[in-house]
Amino acid sequence: MTSVAHDGSACSVQLGGFVTVGYSGTAPGLGFSSLVANAAGGVAAAGEGQTGRSYLVVSVDTAAKTVTIKL
Repeated sequence: MTSVAHDGSACSVQLGGFVTVGYSGTAPGLGFSSLVANAAGGVAAAGEGQTGRSYLVVSVDTAAKTVTIKL
């Protein structure tokens, strides 16, 4: 399977492992947290009425506003 970016060039897609992404709003807690995608390409803690997906959060950096999660 080959992934292609919108400009036609090849791109990589991470399907497993750990990834560090930005977050918006309140920092997700360590452990399993319900997360949703945000408009900036990162994540946010699922709010009331939102259906998120459960991810294992292993690190939170509040200064950089990033979280490391297990995919």
